[in-house]
Amino acid sequence: MFSMGKMRNSAVDLTQRLLLLLWGISIFMVPYIAAEIGSDAISSRLKNYNNTDESTLRRQLMKDYDKLTRPRSDAQVTVDVDVSLWLWQIKELDEKNQILKTFGWLRFVWIDEFLQWKPEEFSNITELILPAQELWLPDVNLGNSANKLIDSSFYEDFRVDLAHTGEVLWSPGGSFDSACALDVTFFPFDSQICTLRFANWMYHGFHQNLSSKSGVVLAKYTENGEWNIVSTDIVVFNDYFQNKKPYPTADFILFLKRKPRYHIVHIVVPCIILTILVTFVFLLPPEAGEKVSMGITVLLSFSVFLLMVAEQIPKTSDSTPLLALYLAAVMTLSASSIILTVIILQMHHHDAIYPVPRWLRYFAFEMIARVVCLRHYKSFSLEGYIRVSKHSSNNVSPVKRGSKMDGRKNYGGSYTHGANNQIPISEEIIDKSAFDSDNAKWKKEWQTVAQILDRFLLFVYLVVLLIFCVVLLFLPVVAANEHKLV
Repeated sequence: MFSMGKMRNSAVDLTQRLLLLLWGISIFMVPYIAAEIGSDAISSRLKNYNNTDESTLRRQLMKDYDKLTRPRSDAQVTVDVDVSLWLWQIKELDEKNQILKTFGWLRFVWIDEFLQWKPEEFSNITELILPAQELWLPDVNLGNSANKLIDSSFYEDFRVDLAHTGEVLWSPGGSFDSACALDVTFFPFDSQICTLRFANWMYHGFHQNLSSKSGVVLAKYTENGEWNIVSTDIVVFNDYFQNKKPYPTADFILFLKRKPRYHIVHIVVPCIILTILVTFVFLLPPEAGEKVSMGITVLLSFSVFLLMVAEQIPKTSDSTPLLALYLAAVMTLSASSIILTVIILQMHHHDAIYPVPRWLRYFAFEMIARVVCLRHYKSFSLEGYIRVSKHSSNNVSPVKRGSKMDGRKNYGGSYTHGANNQIPISEEIIDKSAFDSDNAKWKKEWQTVAQILDRFLLFVYLVVLLIFCVVLLFLPVVAANEHKLV
């Protein structure tokens, strides 16, 4: 009994071990079996796909095809390539570096004599999409590129559309950075002409010719916030180098006009307002004590705007914006107004120790006062003498200012004049009173001259600044609108 039970237990244990072994083997074998089954299915699908007409057509076309040679059976025949530019967007026109950044794509169309077939032999297949790397491609590059001359993505990321007639359509696209010479004379009312030049690199005109039926296409163009495209043009010509062979070149020309609203609001209008403030320096009364500080503030403001304009224009001496010339001219006037204001303040607060010179009195009261409508300002016509009151003294005569007196002041109540003559103290009082009266008149006359000159400079600066505004701001607007791009 005991031996039978022991044998039964050992049999059960052996069975469990066998089951565990089989379970472990199945865990390791299932992935391999599944992989084999999947590979057979994929191979079957690929086999079926490779048997399609498109695959058969592709293999037949590429069987003896050489993408390194021109697609002409006769080596003397030129490959005619039609090129057009589909412009999507103007990303930026960098004025400082004179670079036009655009985004779009090119459309190249040519005939490949080695890639033709009869559609009825291949289930009426009339076109085939193939990788660009498998076909011969035109040797065309952006000649005036400001970045890189050859974009390898053109050959790696884009495919070609092949028609049964042998017509090949290749449409590589991306960003184009082209050099553009700018004329910023009429900034911000300027117009620019920028060119994207595509030319043969190695193939000369006897091997590959360029032409363009469509030129620049704007069907998908997105408007730019700063520039308007007024018109476009296409010019195809032959360029010659040292080997004296023609190299076909296609110039896609963009006629651009700047949208000036932003610059008018942020630069032009503040400049005009500051220009008006320059004249208000002469309207501010000298008693206010802020004439010089106001002039300095306006001068610093013009310096800030000049820096703003300098940041947006190219660093070249070929053309200078009239707006920059206007700011420089007004800055010069603003600086000169500070100097003239200091002179006027000096006159206004002048110490009345001597009267206004005869020439300045004539210039201010007889000439300028009439021009600036201040004829009611009259000169006091002082000749520089103190009029001493008449008194009954046989030995006293009027004393001319500036003459030397013999003797010194007598604190006993008289002047000593010589050995025998004396001036009573009452005459000293009269003389001092007359002197103070003349000082008050001289001070008033100096202030009046300062007011007349202030008003005169106000009119002068108004006229000069108006001329600057017309010549350097408004006439350029008219000239820019009438300027015809050629």
